[in-house]
Amino acid sequence: MPLGSEDPSATASIRPVFETLASILAPIGVITALLYYFGWVRSGSYFGYFGLDQRILGLSSQDYLVRSANVAFRPILVLLAVSAAGLWAHAFMTRSIGRPWMNSLSLRRLTIVLRWLVIALLILTALSVDDYVPRMIGAIALGGASTIGGYTAWLSSRQTADASDEAEGGTGLSPSLHGVLVLALSGLLFSLFWATALYAQRDGQRLAEYTSRYTNSLPAVEIYSTRRLQIIGPGVTVRDLELDNLAAYRFHYSGLRLLISSSDRWILIPEGWSRTNRASVIILRDSNEDIRLELHP
Repeated sequence: MPLGSEDPSATASIRPVFETLASILAPIGVITALLYYFGWVRSGSYFGYFGLDQRILGLSSQDYLVRSANVAFRPILVLLAVSAAGLWAHAFMTRSIGRPWMNSLSLRRLTIVLRWLVIALLILTALSVDDYVPRMIGAIALGGASTIGGYTAWLSSRQTADASDEAEGGTGLSPSLHGVLVLALSGLLFSLFWATALYAQRDGQRLAEYTSRYTNSLPAVEIYSTRRLQIIGPGVTVRDLELDNLAAYRFHYSGLRLLISSSDRWILIPEGWSRTNRASVIILRDSNEDIRLELHP
């Protein structure tokens, strides 16, 4: 087979690898479990910023799936863009093989450079485990090392097949190459999972920082109570309604914002809440008949 010619079997020989990948991702349960996990990570980061353990909120599976929508959307867009760039690079490489500036010697040198690049990316990934470099960089480096490593292995096998002119007439993947590609795809999938989980964590923290900075973006809450609730915090005011003979409740609290309502619990924060002033987060049960809550935009 000429060095620069298209080999129809090249694409067909990689088909088993993609079939293996499809068999892993096809079950809808796997996708649902991943979305649930990313929603759980994002919620844990968001509520953990306020000192809350999300387990006390009693969020449902549907809540976590809804919260994962924003987390999954952007990584999918990035993955599609990178995949499109990779397909273009593969088409360019396929057309270039055999041309004067991409002969066998140049291709061999290119594979050596790519192998050293894979080693460098793997070292970067290892450094990220102990936080010597940001973990997101480590996750991206692992994905890059897996992709480049798998493609380098395929280039090397293509080069070997061209050199031997496929004397034995084999068109499938060799067992060793199939194993390398499966390992590369596994590393790529793990890097995508790792990077998305880190993004979910960072997205939850970023949203929490915005919420604490602009508490007026949350619904305002007023509490009427028959007894003093001892609610204090920056921005919280309390009025004694004892002189109002028509009042059904004795105390009125304002200056509170609704963080979330879930599982018959109202989670409130003072309007002036921040991580530096150590203000408390207020948890009220919805079943308490001695209080009444009013919400305002």
